[in-house]
This record gives sequence, C-alpha cells and structure tokens, in this order.
Amino acid sequence: MGWQSLFLWLAGDSLGNPSREAAGEADTLRRYLAKKLPGVEIPIQPVIVFGNTTAEVEAGDSPIPALHFKKLKDWLARTGKSGSLGPKPAINLSSC
Repeated sequence: MGWQSLFLWLAGDSLGNPSREAAGEADTLRRYLAKKLPGVEIPIQPVIVFGNTTAEVEAGDSPIPALHFKKLKDWLARTGKSGSLGPKPAINLSSC
C-alpha cells in the first residue's frame, strides 16, 4: 500500500468530484426533459448542496454554486429575483 492509498484509506468516504457529478446530473435531467417535452426549453442550473449540519462550506472558485442547505432558500430567492433562471414555463409536469 503506497502513501496515497494509505491517506485515502484514512480519509474514509471521499466527496469525489461534486462539480462533475452535479453537471452530469443536470445533463441527465436536460435529456430526460427533452424527450418528455420536445421543443420546450427549461433552464437547468446545477447547485451543490451540503446537508451535514456540521459542514462548513467554502466554495471559492467552484464552477457550480456550492452551499450549505441552510442557505439554499436564500440562494433560490436571490437567484430567482435576478432572473437568471429564466421565465417560468407554463407547462404541466404531472405527465412526466
């Protein structure tokens, strides 16, 4: 076992790459919606949300917004008011 393997083992669960995973999930959702709602463009904004109550989040230069779940409501309100999420689509998603 090399040093890197030892440190990975000692670290336990790793976060992996949350930015890559969030972007991949957003792409999966885009493809799903494109199949279910052809011709309708729905803006998708990935966000990384940490749910551990003791987590301290410092996202820095993250390409995808990352925040603690306690700040999610404020982030959504601020982002929605800025208009960056685009217009709200008038569609019925219950058939999806």
